Amino acid sequence: MYCQPKRFRMNWTRTHHLAVLLVSTLLTGILTNAAYAQAPLACPPGQVLRAGVADFLVGQAGIYVTFSPPLPAACLNHVVVVVQQTNDGAYSPTSACTYLNVLKIKSRNFQVQHKGCSDGVPYPVTSDLEVRWLAITTTQ
Repeated sequence: MYCQPKRFRMNWTRTHHLAVLLVSTLLTGILTNAAYAQAPLACPPGQVLRAGVADFLVGQAGIYVTFSPPLPAACLNHVVVVVQQTNDGAYSPTSACTYLNVLKIKSRNFQVQHKGCSDGVPYPVTSDLEVRWLAITTTQ
């Protein structure tokens, strides 16, 4: 009776495991792609919906930013607004830390407030402040 060498049996076992791993990886990829392909996203992540520039005038602690056309209804719960002031400073009445707070994002507008970091109190700006903004979709 002829017996296969032990080395050959080990290689077959290793090859068998490699084949099973390859097949399971391919099936996982196919099933995952099929799940994502079922329904297109109504509001794809990373899409810039609106962008613009808004101005805080001297004495204002908050502003409304309005835009047209309105944000798509399907995207409204998946929107983040990013703001950045273009001034390099000298617009705050305090030397303490302040930030621009975006709030109340709606289909046609949102608010921005200039607030103190430690207490959240709105601070009126002491010089005109230009703010650039982007409304971007986030993950579903």
